[in-house]
Amino acid sequence: MPADKPGFNFLLCPDSLLLRTRLRHMASTTAGGNAWEEYVYWGDEEPQAAFWDNLTLCGMVATDRVLIVRQAHQWPATVWKKISQALARPSAQCRPFFCLEMKWEKGKPKLPAHISKLRCFAYADSHSWIWRHPGLTEHSVGKYVRDRAGELELEFAADALKQFCVSVLPDASAVETELQKFALLCGAGRKKVTTDMVSASALSLECNIFACIRHMEEGNALALWKEMARSTDSDNLFFRLLVFLEREMRLFWNILAGEDVRLYPAESAFKRALARRIGFCGVAEGMVRVMEAEWQVKNGARTTEQSLAFLVVQLTDLFRNT
Repeated sequence: MPADKPGFNFLLCPDSLLLRTRLRHMASTTAGGNAWEEYVYWGDEEPQAAFWDNLTLCGMVATDRVLIVRQAHQWPATVWKKISQALARPSAQCRPFFCLEMKWEKGKPKLPAHISKLRCFAYADSHSWIWRHPGLTEHSVGKYVRDRAGELELEFAADALKQFCVSVLPDASAVETELQKFALLCGAGRKKVTTDMVSASALSLECNIFACIRHMEEGNALALWKEMARSTDSDNLFFRLLVFLEREMRLFWNILAGEDVRLYPAESAFKRALARRIGFCGVAEGMVRVMEAEWQVKNGARTTEQSLAFLVVQLTDLFRNT
């Protein structure tokens, strides 16, 4: 193994598109234009014999190959112990990439202890063979949108960029989907994204997710149920609503804490007044309701339809009666 080339890499990022983009770059750099075979494995099942052969074989019978393991953090300690032992003698004909795609908290990845304590992980860290990225956040999504829009030759009108960054999910795939929509809507020539186009992008299937949240926060149960009735995919609606409600609760908390938050001008006064009205206790209760709704579905206690119904009733009452 040449001293200037990594024997293996770890990629820590919860955002699948950002991770895949980085992975493609690193894998192409490894191949250097040569024909390397690529093998992809997933952490939701333990590796079979073929994986171990590809990881360890070298010599005349072996080919140059790239090994990619997605969701590698799901593998148990027994598997990782064996991997660490194999990586102590890396093959020049094999370049493994281990993708650790768990969520980050407080600026750090929630890395399983049986991985962080491995000798191979410490060795990779000391040689700068670990790529870390927290994914997009409410603070970093703006720069990402500007950079990607520039690559697509999209230009945002005044206030449109800010409106879009406030409304879009902080996820690279979500941003990419919406920017590609804008590119199609703009057509050939100068690609100008207007505020009307951004407003239209808030539609999720047949249901406007932001209208749902607005009706909920206004305590308008009738309008909320009418809007939700337009959706034909309750699973999609439920999980998207969870994401946005979690962000709303964090936003309210930041407002109450006196932090500098970014709000769309048309909604700023309403959001700030609502945050002050429900207070820290109301925000905490709202977050508990959101987390309970998600847990009820994941442990099988309720269907998504049942949990969605309970959640919107509870939060509408919270916003209306606090």
